Amino acid sequence: MSGKDVWSTASQKAVMSISQQIWKRLKHESNPMYRGKRVRFYSTVDLVNLLECEKHGGKARRIAQALLRMDVVILDELGYLLFSQVGGAQVFHLLSKLYEHTSVAITTNLSFAG
Repeated sequence: MSGKDVWSTASQKAVMSISQQIWKRLKHESNPMYRGKRVRFYSTVDLVNLLECEKHGGKARRIAQALLRMDVVILDELGYLLFSQVGGAQVFHLLSKLYEHTSVAITTNLSFAG
């Protein structure tokens, strides 16, 4: 394994660990920000995979309908791992459905290109 591979693995583990810690703090019932709220957390890549499985299984829109009943949806690691163009379109379509109905928080460790 090259030094780059080791760094990538270590970086991925660190980011995953930080994301998990943030989620544990957010979902804790004593957190006044989310007390009494319906919150759903997804790794963005996991959500893309679920949306693709849903589409191929002929059960489209079930995830969107479920998320419309949430108060907050958190999408973690946007841009951290690549996904297909179709997957990106599905996430965009989902976000457009949630617009004005459900609060969406998006996290990433990438800086904006300028």
